[in-house]
Amino acid sequence: MNGKFSDEDQSKIDDVEARTKAIMLRLGAPAGTQNIDRILRLPGTTNLPNAKKRKSGRVPCPAVLLEFNGGTHALEDFPKAEEKPRAEDPKAKHVKGIPNNVARALYIADRGAGVSVGGYAGRSELFFGFLIDALRSGADDEALIEACLNPKFAGMAIYEHIQDQKGDDAENYVGRQIEHAANKIEDDQGNLIKITIRVRPGFRHEIWRAVARALRQANCPVFVRGGALVEPLWRWEKSEGDNRGALVAKFVRYDLWRLSDMVARHAVIFQRRDKKEKKWLPMDPPKDAIQTLLHRGDWDNPTVRGIVNAPTMRPDGSLLFVPGYDPATELWYKPAGDLELPPIPERPTKADAKAALKLLTDLLAGFPLEEDIDKSVALAAILTVVLRGAFEIAPLFFFLAPEAGTGKTFLIFLIATIATGRRAVPLPGTDDPKEMEKRLQAAAIEGKPILFLNNLVDDLESGLLSQMVTDGTIDVRPYGKNDVLIPCDCRGMTAFANGNNIRVVGDLVRRTLTSHLNANMEEPETRTFDFDPIDKVKANRGAYLAAVFTIVRAYMAAGCPKQDAEAFAGFDPWSRMVRLPLMWLGLKDPVSSTKEARLLDPQRGDLRERIGAYVKHMGVRQPFTAAALTKKAMETTSGARGIVPAYPELFEALSRDGRSVTVKGVTRKLTADLKRICSLDGKQYRVVLATRDRKTANTYRVELVKAPQTVVPPEEAAM
Repeated sequence: MNGKFSDEDQSKIDDVEARTKAIMLRLGAPAGTQNIDRILRLPGTTNLPNAKKRKSGRVPCPAVLLEFNGGTHALEDFPKAEEKPRAEDPKAKHVKGIPNNVARALYIADRGAGVSVGGYAGRSELFFGFLIDALRSGADDEALIEACLNPKFAGMAIYEHIQDQKGDDAENYVGRQIEHAANKIEDDQGNLIKITIRVRPGFRHEIWRAVARALRQANCPVFVRGGALVEPLWRWEKSEGDNRGALVAKFVRYDLWRLSDMVARHAVIFQRRDKKEKKWLPMDPPKDAIQTLLHRGDWDNPTVRGIVNAPTMRPDGSLLFVPGYDPATELWYKPAGDLELPPIPERPTKADAKAALKLLTDLLAGFPLEEDIDKSVALAAILTVVLRGAFEIAPLFFFLAPEAGTGKTFLIFLIATIATGRRAVPLPGTDDPKEMEKRLQAAAIEGKPILFLNNLVDDLESGLLSQMVTDGTIDVRPYGKNDVLIPCDCRGMTAFANGNNIRVVGDLVRRTLTSHLNANMEEPETRTFDFDPIDKVKANRGAYLAAVFTIVRAYMAAGCPKQDAEAFAGFDPWSRMVRLPLMWLGLKDPVSSTKEARLLDPQRGDLRERIGAYVKHMGVRQPFTAAALTKKAMETTSGARGIVPAYPELFEALSRDGRSVTVKGVTRKLTADLKRICSLDGKQYRVVLATRDRKTANTYRVELVKAPQTVVPPEEAAM
């Protein structure tokens, strides 16, 4: 800003310098060069240094124009600087989490609605342009919301525009605009490869097939998932628990209007014949052809198994870092802002891996993880979400604490931020099995990178969740079709859950790794962290991702050294990429956390009670029928409290209501217990079928199970 004024017009000079100083301070530059008598170098002229500057090494150089956006502004557009820093942020010289060159849009003074400002047609256009620039620079949604709603920007165009959105919650409005900005698709390249389809009556069967080919030719994001065509999008969502919003990547089902828009913008120009004018004219996508494409079901579009928001690793150790669909992993890579990975050696050393592990471990310093095994599980969770493309299925991660406020949710937010650049939006738990099934099915179709069951109050038991973790697919009902079940691929999703003093139950026990947090204080929520680990990740997310890749590559470069690890059935590829590299670096085996979970499993506890009662009262290797077992359980004796069961352990183990034992109920329990091995006093027992007799009754017996013998490979036996 420069001007020509007389010495007498000192008030005008002071006014201009005050406004210049304000610009400098808000852009993070030190004040002191705001005086207007300084020479404004004109592009095309040469800057000649004086003698003092030439002596220090300065040389003549041309003045050039670096950037010009075509905008012009009145003096009144620039507010004056305050003499004192604002009380709420006395040391700030920039906007937290947003680069200075982008944040300057927040300081553009308001000139009212409908008036051009900052080189844009109006305030809303300025706001949207700011969001796009900020997201491209890597700013996250939380920083954007905090900045846009900060009252210190009162009087500025963007702030006042947001406040003028009557009837809308300001945070929600900003969140939804962030969603729109994140999903903005540039049309320039798509327009170059559009094909033209001329619509004639009676040719719908050809038109919808031509549309399908055009979508594939234009590389449009149209994928098959759960019996429907879907599109990966950013969505602004609020969690039910804390009502906090976050931007999440998910799959959204195409309907008539969404698919018509995708086709018209990026793939096809439709034309109809005008008989009167005798020429072909443009038209909207024909509804019947789009509807046919939506409902055919035999699409040639690629199947997508999940979304990742950061580079990930393929099963062969190569990195997926090109945004878009990856045929090798069937994943859609949708970056969360600009991300720069530091150089990663092709063959890192073990020392490189240990340095990378320390970088990750330091993030966990403020979390009260009880034992070494709990830290190992937390690190395994970090590696799992980053390496998700390298294996099809992964265990569930379960974080437990005795008190609320210990940091369980914050830890999962940290893990999610490393993998996705943002917090995970929790899926609230429920004690209604049918409702839980509906929520899991909906989550499976959406395909979010992280499934997060937050603050559960009841024991975690779900056959559908167990299937999702173990098989990588579940059956879902396509939209609007309650009588049809379609397999839905969940292999790109990692499941997390947390709660206070609850348990994993049943089949989920062997599929779940548990980490315990304990602050050992009555009010753990009053603890403070020495640093914010999430802020640390956001400041250099690429370094933490590179650390994960370095650990795995170093293990592979070393020849995948064998570790003393028990089998983890069904999770071998995950073990090779996550579990074994961590053990190679000296950490506890994260899978060993399942042993404690087995002891706490109420279903396995009930099994131990029943088999213990069978051993005590029916003997080992002694055949018995369900009727004989029921009769013995129902025998009574007189006691101080009257008539009581003669064999209370047996009665309690078999009674459902505490009042009686039935042959039908006992038969059901014996059938469920068949061949299940249970440890009692250092020995292993199981119930087996002794004889099968349909005319009378089956007989059962309890038998000792011998420990399996270790098979020594011939090459080792010869040594």
